[in-house]
Amino acid sequence: MPDAPMNPGAMTGRPTADYARLAAAALAASALVLLIGWVPAARFAPEGGRAALLISVSIALGASLAGAFPIAWSLDHGPMARHQAILFSMALRMGLTLAIFAGVVLLGEFAARGALGLWTGVSYAVLLSAETLTARSLILTRGTVSA
Repeated sequence: MPDAPMNPGAMTGRPTADYARLAAAALAASALVLLIGWVPAARFAPEGGRAALLISVSIALGASLAGAFPIAWSLDHGPMARHQAILFSMALRMGLTLAIFAGVVLLGEFAARGALGLWTGVSYAVLLSAETLTARSLILTRGTVSA
């Protein structure tokens, strides 16, 4: 049996608002990583530390924004569609992060590769946490899932 929308009439504009909330959470988490990491990035990797931080946050943010699409689309659908979208989103985010990171490392003449790897991991984890908490909040406000 297909997983039909919970309320087809409510779907107009709602995925856009959900995506906006997920994107806002990702942007806020990115700003937090930049704020907390700015001084340590320069102190522990003087040559390219801050550039590594900016590139890493950009990689994680791009992957997070791409991964938010399936989640925003699935929120007005049943539990099976939400679970599938969350799994697909996680795989998409991880794949994009690894692919872009590998491209930057392999194609670039980047001095601070260790810092790039560290900040990419930190940024990925922080943004994944922010997206998970926001998605959980959005799901619980629908009232269709027991906590």
